Amino acid sequence: MSLSHFCSVNFPAILILELVITSFASCSALGNETDKIALQQFRSLLTDNSAGTLASWNDSHHFCQWTGVTCGLRHQRVTSLNLDGQDLAGTVSPFIGNLLFLQYLNLANNSLHGFIPPEIGRLFRLRNLILSHNTLGGGIPRNLSQCLNLLTLELDYNYLHDRIPSEFGSLLKLQKLSFSNNNLTGPIPASIGNLSSLQVLDLLNNSLIGGVPISTSKTRLKVFVVSENELTGGFPSALYNLSSLNIIGLYHNLFTGRVRRDIGLLLPNLQTLVLGDNQFTGPIPDSLTNASNLATIDIPLNNFSGRVPASFGRLQNLKWLNLLQNFLGSGTTDGLSFLADLANCSNLEMLDLQYNQFKGELPVSVGNLSTQLKQLLMSGNRIHGSIPEVITNLFSLNRLYMDANMLTGNIPMSIGRLSNLHYLNLGQNKLTGHIPSTIGNITGLIDLYLYDNSFEGSIPLSLGNCKSPQEIRLCHNKFTGTIPSHMISPSSLVILLNVSHNSLSGPLPPEVGNLKNLISLDVSYNQISSEIPTSLGDCLGFEEVYMQANHFQGPIPQLGGLKGIRFLDLSNNNLSGKIPEFLVNLSSSLQFLNLSFNNLEGEVTVQRIFGNTSAFKIDGNKELCGGIPELRLPSCPAISISRSIKHRLSKWVMVIIISASCAVALVSLALLFWMRNLKKEHLPTHSLGHFYERISYDALFIATDGFCSSKLIGSGNLYM
Repeated sequence: MSLSHFCSVNFPAILILELVITSFASCSALGNETDKIALQQFRSLLTDNSAGTLASWNDSHHFCQWTGVTCGLRHQRVTSLNLDGQDLAGTVSPFIGNLLFLQYLNLANNSLHGFIPPEIGRLFRLRNLILSHNTLGGGIPRNLSQCLNLLTLELDYNYLHDRIPSEFGSLLKLQKLSFSNNNLTGPIPASIGNLSSLQVLDLLNNSLIGGVPISTSKTRLKVFVVSENELTGGFPSALYNLSSLNIIGLYHNLFTGRVRRDIGLLLPNLQTLVLGDNQFTGPIPDSLTNASNLATIDIPLNNFSGRVPASFGRLQNLKWLNLLQNFLGSGTTDGLSFLADLANCSNLEMLDLQYNQFKGELPVSVGNLSTQLKQLLMSGNRIHGSIPEVITNLFSLNRLYMDANMLTGNIPMSIGRLSNLHYLNLGQNKLTGHIPSTIGNITGLIDLYLYDNSFEGSIPLSLGNCKSPQEIRLCHNKFTGTIPSHMISPSSLVILLNVSHNSLSGPLPPEVGNLKNLISLDVSYNQISSEIPTSLGDCLGFEEVYMQANHFQGPIPQLGGLKGIRFLDLSNNNLSGKIPEFLVNLSSSLQFLNLSFNNLEGEVTVQRIFGNTSAFKIDGNKELCGGIPELRLPSCPAISISRSIKHRLSKWVMVIIISASCAVALVSLALLFWMRNLKKEHLPTHSLGHFYERISYDALFIATDGFCSSKLIGSGNLYM
């Protein structure tokens, strides 16, 4: 066949092929232009706070090269838009729905607001939609259910409200659904059971109600978290059928009843069990040890009772065991025997047994617990006996709470070995003896609570070695001596210091003024003497100062720097002088002021807090006067007017006296000068009539006020 014949025969086919190719090229060009316009419209509603992310979004670059944009290699259409964490603000443009080839959309960790545009529902190729950590509001668009290829839908940490759309049951490929930390209401839709591919369901921290749908058992869930909602019913029975579950989170709901005894057999892959703050009852299922990968058992704030399973010692991966505030232990003296078994849990980092019914002595096996243990919390039980010295083998501890028990004896001298300790609470026990000086070896100590015991002796100077203490509570003991200035060194960061109800004496160290962050100071009910240091006024953060029932003396110093103080109690001391003016000026913050039973004197003002008897106490100061009638103080003497008025009056009196004196002096001088001139002008004569000028009777009558006796110079008799 000749070439001319071939061309003549196949010309129509070639023409059609060219038309198809041209048509595809035209469509591709049109599609590219649509994507560009959509991106430009999307950009127009955003503010680039970082001043850089969207700088490349201009015509000098092809839109496929713009930051965060990815295009397909074949057709140059946008397949991915990833602007995660780019500090963007603004709203999401509905034009985003024109990116029809988009498979991945991630706008998380920005400051976007407004609504989720329903036009996203047109993106039928979309597989991942991630809008987490913004401030988006409104409801969740129902037509997102049209994105049938969705694998991941993450809308957590926004302000979304209304119900979870039941239409989402059509997303059969969905593997992860995360709506946590929003304001969603209503029940969990039963259509969730249609999501046969679902592996992660996170609805944490919403306002969901009702029970967990039984249809949930039809999914492939590995993670089920509905904590911090208002869900009700028993332990969700649907979960017992999900043998693939790794994580269960039911914390802070209204669930009740018992947990099935065979839960560990039904859920062998369980790694995290969080049931806290509900109303579960009954014993802790012993079968949990069958879930050999369990790392977290968190069941506080429930009504679990009975013994802690000794079999927990077989959980080699156990890191976190939180049994806080239940009814465990049942009051038997061997309720803590399970600690010997827990010694096998070599990865244990946190053990919380607080506020249960554990009784008996603390076994020495506590010293065999994991050396990785960071928190040992045993407050609020009925543990008695001494603190085993072996407890200091737990050198990784950063938190040790044993308060509100019945412990006796001394603090172990080896306490200083716990060099990683930050928080030590041994308060509300019956401990005695001295605080070991080795406690100063715990230089990272932040909180030290030894209150409500019978400790005696001096407060150890070594406490000054603590580099950054925040709270020190040594109240209600039998400490003597002075408050060590080392304990309140300039490097300290104390915000609370309470040494009240002891037998401390001596002055309050002026170094207390170095505690710039001090919020609360309580040295009440001691025998502290001397004057109140003026350096207290340098503690600008003060909110509470309690110094009552001591032997402070002298005047109350000017502490005008205490602008934020709310409670000030200086009662039952030997303070004298007047009430300082700075107390009147603390109107915006001061809520309670007690100056009772001192030796204060002078007038009590009626201004501000001094006009409120419920907030101000002044009893037992015999030399005070004035104030509001409710105080029943004597009236101040008339001369006891305010100092400022006295000052002004005295100035006027002095001006008047000086002016009058000057006037009298000037008149006297003028009269004397006139008399001298008069003598020079008139020579003496023998004629009495010429020497004295004649005065008429009328003038004499007027000059003497009618011959008034007050004008009489003298009197006498002639020839009597």
